[in-house]
Amino acid sequence: LVAGGAAWVRFRPAPAAEPQAPPTASPAPSLRVRIAVAAAAVVAVVSARATHALWPLWCFGAVLAALAWRERTGTASGSAPRLARPEAGLLALLALAGAALPLVAHRPDADDTFYVNVAAHAVDHPDAPLLARDTIHGLPDVPLSLPVYRVHALEPLAALVAWATTGRALDVAHGLVPALAGALLPLALAALLRRLWPAGWPLALLGAIGFLLASGAPLQSYANFGFVRLHQGKAILFSVLLPLLLCAGIDFGRRPSRRNAARLAATQIAAVGVSATALWLAPVVSGLAVVCALPWRVQSWRPLLAAAATSAYPVALGLAFASGTGDAMQAVPAVEREVATPANALAAVLGPGAFALAVLVVILASVAVAPTALARRVALVFPLAFGALFWNPIVAPWVAALVTGHPTYWRVFWILPVAAWIGLWIAAPARLRAPPLARAAAVAGLATLLIVWAPPVSVLSPRTGLFYGFPEWKIPPAEREAALLLRELAGAGGRVLAPPRVARWLPTLQRPPVPLVARTPYLRNLIGRVPDAEIERRRRLAAIVSGRTRPPNAGALLAGAVADDELAVVCLDPKTSGQPELRGALREAGLSLTADLPACQVWARSRDDRPRGDPG
Repeated sequence: LVAGGAAWVRFRPAPAAEPQAPPTASPAPSLRVRIAVAAAAVVAVVSARATHALWPLWCFGAVLAALAWRERTGTASGSAPRLARPEAGLLALLALAGAALPLVAHRPDADDTFYVNVAAHAVDHPDAPLLARDTIHGLPDVPLSLPVYRVHALEPLAALVAWATTGRALDVAHGLVPALAGALLPLALAALLRRLWPAGWPLALLGAIGFLLASGAPLQSYANFGFVRLHQGKAILFSVLLPLLLCAGIDFGRRPSRRNAARLAATQIAAVGVSATALWLAPVVSGLAVVCALPWRVQSWRPLLAAAATSAYPVALGLAFASGTGDAMQAVPAVEREVATPANALAAVLGPGAFALAVLVVILASVAVAPTALARRVALVFPLAFGALFWNPIVAPWVAALVTGHPTYWRVFWILPVAAWIGLWIAAPARLRAPPLARAAAVAGLATLLIVWAPPVSVLSPRTGLFYGFPEWKIPPAEREAALLLRELAGAGGRVLAPPRVARWLPTLQRPPVPLVARTPYLRNLIGRVPDAEIERRRRLAAIVSGRTRPPNAGALLAGAVADDELAVVCLDPKTSGQPELRGALREAGLSLTADLPACQVWARSRDDRPRGDPG
């Protein structure tokens, strides 16, 4: 993180190439060729939807390959002019707005159970080793859910800041981190777009930011890893570090030097620090960016070896953790391994409907609106490499198993700089030879199509689970109230059984109680550490208090859990709180009704009846 910050401490224009002879770029495709490419992309996308097959999209790759061959003799040199005052003012306004939005728009996410817990536990136990073991379930010798998480630096950094200031990791993780990342997001996008289109990047930047405020469905959509998820490292990787990786790769390709090599290496190190996904994504994105900027001649491929050397850190760490991560992946259910396919990844990221069709056309045909030689190369190299190496049905099973992991195979779509391409599409009509009013109408029409009309649900809509308010923790108010009461009643280290929608927030608190089940998927981490029957018992108890199941012996199971696990507090979801069998079992077990909250009904043991040694 420090290395990456030092490398990008100043907002610099892209450095110009210094070739021996004046560079020449391949002539831009004519308007007829651009229209033909866009039309072919539309035909491919519509055919894929009509046939429920992906082969038309791969067939379109032949068009991209032909255009790439046409670019082989040119260069992608050039530089962005210095920022004018109006442009600097626009960036300052966007940075301020980007910092403010995550502070007032709150999108709860259950993955904070792990991420914030890492920071919270470090604040509570500053002498304990960082990222050494699972700190959610209160059991000794349980490793992290994935060994590769040990490469993370963002959560320990948040812990350090919290320890030195408020003492609450949530204040930093849900306040300072998203505000800083939100300010950096438009600056990172601007840095990339200034390289792709030096003359018209401000309008493209507004379009790209609009896209990141557009589609909130499905959950894995691009916009869901924009402003509303910047409290998590993977969203910072996607929204901030990936554009900077492209910039660093482009700069090195234009001018291979020690300084640019150091910047490229430092940016990859910073990317790994915020998310383990960067172990494979950072070398891929930066390498493709270098290819786009290098002259496509045989003697120009030597710098590519130097660029590969800058990826030594993520590649070495990825290989070091490959064995342990592969063993952990064996606990992934077979059904999740089976759905890691190109078609399912496409549906996971783009969803159904007109929005998916529009974004697919953007991905395939951005070369049709590319304003510069560099933008054309990016629009050709990235989709071709993506389709051949990562979205290929032949190699996809290997990629999912050995590179991305099955549950996150869909993140191969992060290779594509879609937000920047959307911005270039929206701004493209501004380059037409037409009356200003006609150009403005065309820009507004494309913006309406891609940002307003086509997306099924805005990412800023409360329908996505988002709520608005003053800067606060990104926890639903009702569940936050319940979690704080459970901590008060159970005390630090006290045992708690609660519905996962409440229990998942307990590990994010300072000095938290220990939930029997924080999140059901996290029970996989206990495989091999506790008997399988115990894991199934916990899963069944979580289903009972959540109201998902009601076996005939639910009351007996619940009463037994109170006694065997020395539970200090049990919470019943409102769907189950009226069941006499469960209420009677809790009374017989020595618990009494303490509070009836909107999120759950709380049954607690009196303080005098708590087991000896209970720290609460």
